Amino acid sequence: MPKIILNLRENILKESKKILKTEGYEKLTVRRVAKLCGVAVGTVYNYFPSKEMLTAGVMLDDWNKSLGDMRKAALAAASPMKGLEEICSLIRRFVGEYTETWEQYRSRGVNNAQSPYRHQILVTQIAEAVTVLLERFGGIFCEQLPAFLAENLLILASGSEEDMAKAAPIFEKLLAKTE
Repeated sequence: MPKIILNLRENILKESKKILKTEGYEKLTVRRVAKLCGVAVGTVYNYFPSKEMLTAGVMLDDWNKSLGDMRKAALAAASPMKGLEEICSLIRRFVGEYTETWEQYRSRGVNNAQSPYRHQILVTQIAEAVTVLLERFGGIFCEQLPAFLAENLLILASGSEEDMAKAAPIFEKLLAKTE
């Protein structure tokens, strides 16, 4: 009878995240994760077919948590602008956590043809939180506004906080139309 390990997928992700955060992408191996979880290497491969998919699983898990935090921020924001600033901050935090991982991943020559598709998914997901925010403060005057704001928040989150401050007057004018 096979050994049943509760929450194995979550444990694999937890151990992988520890390695990524403390030692980086290069030190993450499926063999090492399997040993830390007390399972055979093949068991980890049943959940994640490669190191790249394991890394993506860790990042996706954190991204989903960030999306939940964005929705909470949208529901708690004192103003539309404060909500956008908080969403941008949460995106920036996520990007900052994984910048080194992405750089190491890319340095290995991994080229992902799916990037434009995945980028659009990110924009759509962020736009959902922006929609929640805008609807709280008077609605959406233009159907494309949440996606437009989401795209720009994604760009601004890759820069400095000063970039967000420079963009704020533009956002304020757009947001004034929703109130």
